[in-house]
Amino acid sequence: MSSGTVATTVVERLQAARAGDIERVKTLLTAEPRLLVARDPMGNTALIMAVNSGHDALADLLFDAGVEPGLHEAAAIGDSGRVRAALEREPSQLDTDSPEGFTPLALAAHFGHLDVMRLLIDRGADVNRVATHRLAVTPLHAALFGRQVDAALLLIERGADVTLARGGSGWKRAGWTPLHYAAGMGFSMLVQLLLDRGADPSRPDEDGKTPLDVAIDANHSGIADVLRSRDVK
Repeated sequence: MSSGTVATTVVERLQAARAGDIERVKTLLTAEPRLLVARDPMGNTALIMAVNSGHDALADLLFDAGVEPGLHEAAAIGDSGRVRAALEREPSQLDTDSPEGFTPLALAAHFGHLDVMRLLIDRGADVNRVATHRLAVTPLHAALFGRQVDAALLLIERGADVTLARGGSGWKRAGWTPLHYAAGMGFSMLVQLLLDRGADPSRPDEDGKTPLDVAIDANHSGIADVLRSRDVK
């Protein structure tokens, strides 16, 4: 199978996993067993897609087929037991990057796995560790990008820096701070909290847009009013 064909099949397998299509995943794995551990550019595997899309039967199929999640994949699927065991075997893994450049905490935050997040933070995980992936996100950015408000609240409670901007120059949302995410995604319950913790309502992203601009573009009028009240220019 050529590299181009493998890449296409990886995408097809991930789509099937996200949809919970057990028979299609079986067919693809029979044709190309390497797909069992294949990942997309963001690090998603069939297991991650199956678990986080609520397809338990497909997840069981993948486990039965021999999937053995490491620390990062275990964090991404919210498996506290495997995360704890991995850290007991090798504590130095705590703030390491996945092959794609994301820490276990960032992965758990993106998918909203609060128990795993608490475990990692209690073990000393850096809540402000910037991913080595080109996106250069912190766990707080990862939580907000994944629309995981409770995960974001947990990180803020545990001391996450709300002033940091993400990277990814040239990509959509480059330069967004947590306040940009809250304003653009309509997370009104986070806006005032972020402001109170020191978020800068006048900080522009890479395109020169402030959180107010982002709120207006997304038609979040209530959030825009709050930001205007802070004398956003």
